[in-house]
Amino acid sequence: MTNASTSPVKKAVIVAVFLSLGSKFLAFFKDIVLANFFGVGIASDAYFIANLIPGLLWLAILTTISAAFLPQYMKLKIESGNKDIVFVRQSVRLYAYLAMALSLACIAFADQIVNLSAPMAGADTHELAAQLTRLMALAFVFTGYVGVQNSLQQANGAFIAPLFVPVTNNMIVIAAIIIASYFDNIAVAVVGAVCAWVIQAPIQRWQTRHIYSMQIGWRVSEQTWKRLSLLSVPIALAVLLDQLNIFIGISIASGFGSGAISHLNYSSRLALFAAGLFSWLVSYFLFPALASNAAKNDHIANGKLLTRGLSIILLSTAPIAAVALAMRTEIVTLVYGRGAFTPRDIADTAIVFGFYSLGIIFISMRELLNRMFFSYQKTITPLMIGVGAALVNLVASFVLSRQMGVAGIALGAVAGALFYSVFQIWLLRRWKPVLITRDLLLMFIVTVSASSAAYGAGSIFLEQIRDWHYFLRLCSVSILMLTLYVALAIFLLRVVGIKLANLRNLLRESAP
Repeated sequence: MTNASTSPVKKAVIVAVFLSLGSKFLAFFKDIVLANFFGVGIASDAYFIANLIPGLLWLAILTTISAAFLPQYMKLKIESGNKDIVFVRQSVRLYAYLAMALSLACIAFADQIVNLSAPMAGADTHELAAQLTRLMALAFVFTGYVGVQNSLQQANGAFIAPLFVPVTNNMIVIAAIIIASYFDNIAVAVVGAVCAWVIQAPIQRWQTRHIYSMQIGWRVSEQTWKRLSLLSVPIALAVLLDQLNIFIGISIASGFGSGAISHLNYSSRLALFAAGLFSWLVSYFLFPALASNAAKNDHIANGKLLTRGLSIILLSTAPIAAVALAMRTEIVTLVYGRGAFTPRDIADTAIVFGFYSLGIIFISMRELLNRMFFSYQKTITPLMIGVGAALVNLVASFVLSRQMGVAGIALGAVAGALFYSVFQIWLLRRWKPVLITRDLLLMFIVTVSASSAAYGAGSIFLEQIRDWHYFLRLCSVSILMLTLYVALAIFLLRVVGIKLANLRNLLRESAP
C-alpha cells in the first residue's frame, strides 16, 4: 500500500487517539474541578450517590447499543434491500421507548433509588441525592439516541465524529460545575450534564444524515424488538453486574459517615482513569473487526486481533499501575490537593487509591475481553461472569471493610475485578483455545514482572527522598520506574522469544 493511501488512515488514527485521550483527561479534570470547588461533604456525597443508578443505566444503554445493535446492523447491511435502514429506524424508536420508561421510573422512584444506593446516608444527603437523581434521569432519551447515531458511524468506518461526544460533554459539565460553585448549588452541575446530551443529539444526527433518512412513525416490528431484546437484556444485565462494584462500594461506604463516599469515588475514578486511558480506545477500534471475523467464523484472525489489542493495553497500562501504587499520595496531592480538598482528605483518598491501583491491570483488560464475547453474540457469558464477580466483591468488601474501613471496600472491588478477568480468559481458552495465544500469555507475564520490579525499585528510591517536594518526588520516581520498566520489558521479551521487530509489526497491524 502506498504512502498516499495510508496517510489519511494514519492521520485519522492520530486524531482519534488525541480525541480519546482528550476526553479521558477532560473527564479526569471534571473530578478535579469538583474536588476543588465542592471538596468532601454532603454535596459531593449526594452527587456521587445520584450518579450511581442513573449512571449505571446510562452505561447499560450505550453498551447495549454498541454490542447488540452494531453486529446486527452490519449483518443486515450485507444483505440486499433496505433491511438495514428499516432496522435503524425501528431501533431508534425502540431505544427511545426504553429510555423514556427508565426516565419516568427514576423520577418516580428517586427516593427508593437513593435508599437502595446509600441506605445509611444522612437525611440531608438523601434529600439532595434524590433531587439530583430526578434531574439526571431526564438525559436518558438523548443518550440512547446519540448512542445509536454513534454506532452507525462506527459501523460505517467513521470513527472520528463519535469521539467528539465525550469531549464536548465533559467541557460542558466542567463549565457547569464552575457555575454551580458560584451559586453554591451542585444541582446546576447536573443540569449542565443533561444539557450536554441535549446538545449532542442534533449534532450526531447531522453526522448520520447520509446513512439513513428519518421516517415518522411509532411501529417497531416483532422481529426487531425480539432480535434486540434477546441480545440486549443479557448485555445490559452484564454491564449492570460489571458495574455493581461501584454500587456495592457506595452502599457499604454510606455507613462510614459523611465524606466516605466521596473518598471512595474520587479514588476509584482516578484508578478507572488510569485503567481506561488506552484500553477503551483499543476496544473501540477493534470491535467492528472482531464482529466481522466472528461472522465469518475466522477464529484465528480474532485470536491475532485479541493478542494485538491486549498487548497494547498491557504494555501501556502496567507501568501506569506500578507508578499509581508507588506514588499514590503524591498523585492524589497533585490531582485533588487544593481548594476545598483538605490534607486529611488527601491522606484518606490516597490510602483507598493505593488499594484500587492493585486492580488497574485487570480492569483494563476487561472491556476488550467482553467485546470478544459480544462479537460472537455470546451475551449470556459476561452476564454469568458478572454474577460471580459481584458475589466475590460483595463478600470481600463486606468482610474487609469491617477490618480496614473504606480501604477494605477498594480491596474487595479489586478481588472482584481479578475474578472477572481471570474467568474471562479461562472461558475463552476452554471455548475457543485459538483465541488465547501463547504470545498473549507471555506478554502478560512480561508486563506484570517488569512493572513489579519497577515498583520495587521505585518504592526503595522514594524512601530516600521523602524530604523532597511532592512534585519532585513524583517526577523523579516516575522517570526511574518507567525507564526500568522499558529496559526490563525489552529484556524479558527477548528471553521469552518475542522479537522486537515482530512486536512492532504486531502493533502496526492493530491500526484500523
